[in-house]
Amino acid sequence: MSKKLTYLFFLATAILLIGFIFINSPSKIAMAGTGENVYGWAWSENIGWLSFNNTSGGGTTSYGVNINPATGLFSGYAWSENLAALSSSNNGWISFAPVAPYPATPSYAACVDLPGITTEPCNGIGSYNVGGWVRALAYGGGWDGWIKLRGTTGLGSPYGVSIDTSVTPYQFRGWAWGGDDTAGAEVVGWISFNCSNQSVCGTSNYKVMTNLNAPPTPSSVVITGTSYCNILPGVGQVAFQWTYNDIDGDSQSQYHLQIATDAAFTSLKVDSTNSQAVSPGGTGTSAVQVKESPTPSTADLDIGYGSTYYWRLRVKDTFGNWSSFVNGTPVSFTSPAHGYPWINFSWAPQSPATNEQVQFADQSLVFGLGVIKSSWLWEFTDWTFATGYSPVSQNPLGAFTSPGDKRIYLTVTDSTGFVCRNYRDVTAELPLPEWKEIAPF
Repeated sequence: MSKKLTYLFFLATAILLIGFIFINSPSKIAMAGTGENVYGWAWSENIGWLSFNNTSGGGTTSYGVNINPATGLFSGYAWSENLAALSSSNNGWISFAPVAPYPATPSYAACVDLPGITTEPCNGIGSYNVGGWVRALAYGGGWDGWIKLRGTTGLGSPYGVSIDTSVTPYQFRGWAWGGDDTAGAEVVGWISFNCSNQSVCGTSNYKVMTNLNAPPTPSSVVITGTSYCNILPGVGQVAFQWTYNDIDGDSQSQYHLQIATDAAFTSLKVDSTNSQAVSPGGTGTSAVQVKESPTPSTADLDIGYGSTYYWRLRVKDTFGNWSSFVNGTPVSFTSPAHGYPWINFSWAPQSPATNEQVQFADQSLVFGLGVIKSSWLWEFTDWTFATGYSPVSQNPLGAFTSPGDKRIYLTVTDSTGFVCRNYRDVTAELPLPEWKEIAPF
């Protein structure tokens, strides 16, 4: 085989020097559409050049091969002018997503085993190894068109296609086999995906390349805290975070947070996509507000009181690849029945002097049907309560015993036992001057 292939590669070099001519718009076209991420040339020992994208082969027909970075599955079509010449319909297309049944194991179409993804049909054949079947659409006369991307020869030697990720752009390497016709008369025979397979690089620099980019994955998707005090009146907050991972080293560009009242996520209350840059290994964050009357739009980051919510998120890298959704830990959380107390108070005079009487007034709010304030606790510095007042008075009266900045805390408990504490700063001035009347001279 090596002598035959060597001869064919010298012939290929001559063809490269002359140029490539491809027919345009065949009468029966299987088109792949636009946006494919595989391109370049492969070489078949029997039918010559295979173009993987119209950016490689030219012409006006939009065709190409694509790898789904979320599933590892191939789609689309490659083109062979010489294969088209074998068909009266000019059908030189090779489908990379042929339908079953397949002629033998494995029972799946072209697929690459992507690291970090376990749902590909070819999972387990080795990271970035390619397996499965493709099919030439010009078949007949005893040949069924099947081409195998990974297997073992009749002599027991393994062969297969893989993607080399150590170079940029990624390059395909290795061999596929197409031929179940009469021995020695295979239509396609061996297919080489890279000039390095036969050490002809420099003479014939053909190769198949891909802009494939593996999707990112979020991990440690957790609730980092809840806060129902001192956000806004009647408003609480639930905070989330996750670790962003990407084997390609791409940064996070967006995250997509979903919160629903059912585990199947059919009743979404939040369905929000947000921009956020996070480097691989870094921490992404988000938060939702808990409100008495959340907005009806699921694009807003707010939910209501008194409900159990399920949550999950996914992340997107700078290449536009989304991860799968990952459920949070815990998978659900329950918001309180109503808002917590909103702590607020005032005092007069605003700039009291030392030993001058100051009146504090509770202006806190409580929330929930029928809920009232049940207790107060004041914390003063350098303060003396007036007669009849104490730390548990709603509106205490007293005086500061020294000048300076004082931090005053108020804790309010409502009738359902919800408690919040907050502070405000007050400045006590120097004592007022003492006046003493004396008789005139």
